[in-house]
Amino acid sequence: MLLFWTTLRTYQGVPPQPQRFVSRSGDVIMTADDIIAGKGGFQKADLMDYGSLYGMGSYYGEDYTASLLKNIALSTRENYAHDVGERTFSHLSPEKQTVATTHMREDLRGIDLTQDTVALPDAVSHAFVKIRDETAASFLRTDRSSGWNATQALTPALALKTADFLMYSALTTVAHRPGETYSWTQNWPYEPLVGNTPTGATFIWTWASFGFVFLAFGVVLFIYEYWLDDADTSLRECILVPARPLTSSQRKIWKYFLLVYPLWTQRLFRSVSLDTKKD
Repeated sequence: MLLFWTTLRTYQGVPPQPQRFVSRSGDVIMTADDIIAGKGGFQKADLMDYGSLYGMGSYYGEDYTASLLKNIALSTRENYAHDVGERTFSHLSPEKQTVATTHMREDLRGIDLTQDTVALPDAVSHAFVKIRDETAASFLRTDRSSGWNATQALTPALALKTADFLMYSALTTVAHRPGETYSWTQNWPYEPLVGNTPTGATFIWTWASFGFVFLAFGVVLFIYEYWLDDADTSLRECILVPARPLTSSQRKIWKYFLLVYPLWTQRLFRSVSLDTKKD
């Protein structure tokens, strides 16, 4: 019953998916079909086994929702600096930097995902397109420093839609639920740049889940100890397995060690000699 209730609540609280995202001038940035196709691209390229989404994945690479959220925020803030005539955000005075950061947070939090058509502010839409295109290009480019090989599963068009899916996922972590002061993901991930701080419900349900798990462990152990753990006192016959003769390959393995040991010793002495010369 508890599992059924939590599943129902999860589906009831899932972020809505608008039909389209547009700029203030009406240019279509991405559609619901793009997001759905991008989800398929994400699965086709098996990106969950490289990075993670909403904190779930292999963690070999980045968490896409966390990294894209920060990149969108930084790029949006840079666009505000351009709007007031500065080259970069760092060239703004401290007062103007505070104003730009405040505007960035308000615009990102104010995105209403319950609308069929979401009009993004100009600074946000420009940042969105820039980061989306860079993300799509990264899927098709090998980066040895991050352990990423260019995926062969995505075409350039599908890579762009996959980036759309990830960008939408990042927006759900900062866009506020209607009438609430937190995002659709309870302000996860923690990101001070956009004002994402843990909510009270985050702590309550985190510790509640821990408590429930350990309670369930205790119940299982109790049931096993008092009803299932019957001592087996029956007599048993101990039969020793006789040693079997060596196989042909086992008898020949000594030649391998006879050859490898002097080679390994020679390499060890050479390494020590080189280190001594360097010193």
